Amino acid sequence: MRRVLQYTSVLGIGALLLTGLTGCTPVPPPPESVLAGTWKLTGDLVDQEVGDFLIHFDDSGTITSLTYILNQVTIGPELVVRASSQVTGLNVSISATWDGGSTLFFEGLMNAMETRIDGEASFRIVISPPVSVAIPPGPATLTRQ
Repeated sequence: MRRVLQYTSVLGIGALLLTGLTGCTPVPPPPESVLAGTWKLTGDLVDQEVGDFLIHFDDSGTITSLTYILNQVTIGPELVVRASSQVTGLNVSISATWDGGSTLFFEGLMNAMETRIDGEASFRIVISPPVSVAIPPGPATLTRQ
């Protein structure tokens, strides 16, 4: 126990010295960083046509790619063209656009353990114009994988 306290004290003193010498304080991670990793979208939206909808986030909480099964064919990883993630308290808002105009919108409330987000989502998957699968807004859950 004493070694742990000594080690913690040394780290704390080192951080103070570094802050004093450089004049900088460490920048905290953005709130969206709680999304880092892979999340699975489930709910009424994901039906027989679309399954195993996975959203991949980098360490800062930005969507990097999506993977899903469409009519029993695995699609992805789809590289995201434009994405937005916002976390305010436990409220989460996500949007993404990829491959030919496919879109995803999700808003929900994250549990305290940061492993599940319950809310509402909609998406449109463009296979090749004019063929697309559109799922209107409905109950959905994101679960950390």
